[in-house]
Amino acid sequence: WHRHGPSVQMTVHGWKRWFLYPEGSYPPGDGPGGGFSITDWLRTIYPTLPAARVPIECTQRPGDTMYVPGGWYHAVINLADSVAVTLQSEFHAVPQDAFKAVSLPYVQHMQATNPEALLELTEAAKRHVSSHPENDLHARKVLFYVLREAEPVEAFRIMVEGISSDRFHVPMQFEVAMWLEERASSGDLAALEQFKEAMALWQPFLRKNTRNLKALWILSKFCKLTGDKTQHQRYHARLVELHGRGIDR
Repeated sequence: WHRHGPSVQMTVHGWKRWFLYPEGSYPPGDGPGGGFSITDWLRTIYPTLPAARVPIECTQRPGDTMYVPGGWYHAVINLADSVAVTLQSEFHAVPQDAFKAVSLPYVQHMQATNPEALLELTEAAKRHVSSHPENDLHARKVLFYVLREAEPVEAFRIMVEGISSDRFHVPMQFEVAMWLEERASSGDLAALEQFKEAMALWQPFLRKNTRNLKALWILSKFCKLTGDKTQHQRYHARLVELHGRGIDR
């Protein structure tokens, strides 16, 4: 899945299957910051989608011209050997993309050097969550970074609430899991309970996604923390195997 500016594609030879999400929405599990190949997405996520979340679909035949508006997430599968010509214009970022660029080290630096600017960023993230609930995961991640030390309960709530609308979004689950695993491994019982609470919601979805390294890491660490040595070793072995094969999603 990807986005860019408005584009036109004409198929000269072959057939293509298109999947599209209009601007302001995204493919569950693989929108902002996601990490599925289209084949894994179709195998794992597509069959679970309710009618309101399925993509727009069409088949492009030889001689057909396809117009994709700017900012639309889309993915394409060649149904046969294909040749096509594409014209694509510049992509203009949307507000969600600004939050996507914010990292934890950046927030920590702002906390130490420019708290006024960080406050402005925090308020902007809150407004985005309020006004764009359909596409707010990265704004929530910014709030999580800001609050995770001073208000861990609220930081946890913000992320779990956001992920509840997209339980296949492994990168966001991974952000929370790394934080909880570090705290729980040092003896923080509250963090372990939060990890258990989150995994009660996420585990069925993570288990369907065992070609994803982050999903395997979460499952492996959780099983280790909860004393399930057999499952920990199973997921860890699978993680090592896929990493050795060069699979990096």
